[in-house]
Amino acid sequence: MKSMKCAVALTLCLLLASLPALGTEDFPKTIIDSANRTVIIDKPLERIVPFSTWSYEPLYVLGLGDKIVGVTSSAKNLYPYLDGMDSKPEVGTYKEYDYEKILEQRPDLIIASARAVGTLEEKLPGVKVVVLNLNDPSTFEREFKTLADMTESSERAKEYITWRQTKLDLLKEGTSRLKPGEKKSVYCEYAEWPLHTGGNGSSKDYAISMAGGINVAKDLTLGSNPNFEVSAEWVLDKNPQVIIFDNSQDAYYSPVTLVQYNVTSPERAKRFLDEVVERKEIAGTDAARNGQMYIIEELCIDSSRNFMAPLYLARWLYPEQFKDLDPEAIQKEYFEKWLGVPYKGIWAYPQAS
Repeated sequence: MKSMKCAVALTLCLLLASLPALGTEDFPKTIIDSANRTVIIDKPLERIVPFSTWSYEPLYVLGLGDKIVGVTSSAKNLYPYLDGMDSKPEVGTYKEYDYEKILEQRPDLIIASARAVGTLEEKLPGVKVVVLNLNDPSTFEREFKTLADMTESSERAKEYITWRQTKLDLLKEGTSRLKPGEKKSVYCEYAEWPLHTGGNGSSKDYAISMAGGINVAKDLTLGSNPNFEVSAEWVLDKNPQVIIFDNSQDAYYSPVTLVQYNVTSPERAKRFLDEVVERKEIAGTDAARNGQMYIIEELCIDSSRNFMAPLYLARWLYPEQFKDLDPEAIQKEYFEKWLGVPYKGIWAYPQAS
């Protein structure tokens, strides 16, 4: 009897050993990244280091925050609200890498920018490096699906894409009813860089056009850099009906934070709008004369969350057409349902609800 039990146990062990390892039957996977590189993922990804600043929220949306084993100091500054970010090891900045620290985290995937791929692959042989551009609205869905496919999160990705698209459909439905003569002209300026705006193809241009506005800088094009410095005379000549100030919460760019997750009072934002009209090129516009000036946090414009800015702008530009649109409620749902964190802070001023 004892020998029979041993024989049965041995047979079971052999059968189990012959089965594919859990989660490996769908590997290898072949993906094409943003840099048009073919990358083969040969095993489940469990340890991820994102150097691409805009990949953090998508990873959390997919429920992969616990698989992030190293972060940049830039990301810690930008995303203090993401669960566990404060305790994750820092492995450099978004453009300067601490290779020793990276290796200590034993990553099996690094998400990087196209310019950094060669160096990372040279310094970290054996670690998969992919390029994903998750802040470009024209390619977001494709890139997000690629990330989900690599990380076996496709079902969650489908749910999120459907949710996100319903919000964009609200915009399309509302803006489709606008007549050409009803569309308002908009100037969008960096709150921390006076007279710097976004031209054709920029994130600002996308937000304005999606909201049914006309970007006064839409004719400005300059190769791969869609951000421009303009003159005070240029702003006065364009005479925008609406002015949007884009405020970054990154301390490197913005010494004064007006809106973001940890802002609890609108006082700074209000004071900024009161003071900015002292600039002659702002005071001389219809936007200033009619009180049509607003502030929005940059992550709502230039990040994977860039679908939010058009929602705010649409409500500001056309309050009657979009009276039932509640950007604050949508952003609250995004934080709580998709990022899994409490919603707080002031992300836009005046708040559009």
